[in-house]
Amino acid sequence: MQLRHRHRLFAGGYFPMRYLQGIQPIPLSLMGYLPPIPDGYEVGYYDGYCIIYDPDTLRVLSAIDLYRY
Repeated sequence: MQLRHRHRLFAGGYFPMRYLQGIQPIPLSLMGYLPPIPDGYEVGYYDGYCIIYDPDTLRVLSAIDLYRY
C-alpha cells in the first residue's frame, strides 16, 4: 500500500492557509492526554497530524504525525 503525498508539518513551521478549512477538532477525550495549551493557540487534526497552532499566524507550535505510531 502506498500513501499519497502529504504536506509535512513540524514544530516551528507554518500551516498552509489553503488547508485551513480541512482542520478538524480533536475529540475532547484526547485533550486530557495533551499538556496545557498556551493561551491563544488552538488544537486540531489534519491529515493524520495532531497540531497545536496559532490561528492568527498559522505557526505550528507542535505537530504529532499519528500515522507514524
